[in-house]
Amino acid sequence: GGFGAVYSAWDKKLEREVAVKALRHDMFPTPIVLERFQREARALAQLRHAHILPVYEVGVGDGIAFMVMPFIRGETLGDILRRGERLAVADAIRIVAEVARALEAAHQAGIVHRDVKPDNILIEGRERHAVLSDFGIAKASGGSELTGSGVAIGSPQYMSPEQASAERNIDARSDIYSLGSVAYEMFAGRRVYEADS
Repeated sequence: GGFGAVYSAWDKKLEREVAVKALRHDMFPTPIVLERFQREARALAQLRHAHILPVYEVGVGDGIAFMVMPFIRGETLGDILRRGERLAVADAIRIVAEVARALEAAHQAGIVHRDVKPDNILIEGRERHAVLSDFGIAKASGGSELTGSGVAIGSPQYMSPEQASAERNIDARSDIYSLGSVAYEMFAGRRVYEADS
């Protein structure tokens, strides 16, 4: 991703496979990037939901900031859509509902994801349950902004108009718009909006 890489690892203490997200070497220890990384961990630590990827541990070792999470067997919804695979209508509806419930839990905790897109939706196991990941640019309601005035962050193809225009007061409605864009892509087989800018 933009801020780091994710590795598969083995937790020797609890004897389980985990995923380790590490900040990119060339960006660490940039204070704003480190703050975003730590904010993602704090945001996730508040959330307990079956469709939100939890965080087991956060730390810094050998000059590398890292986050330990469960290892998810599966792929991203983005991988599925890029292959041109058309999901059954019932599966697409279930995935949207599962992500909507995850967002509801985040919103009730005062957290706006701000980057809901197919690559941040993991599809797990045979049942193909959706797990929302990557709260790296999440914003806590009432929290301080890490981006300057007039700076839009997120994935343009899925951003709400207010997020794309870099409005400072983005709320839960922006995530719902983004989820609607993901749903449209699953059902229509193309993105709502395609452009270079």
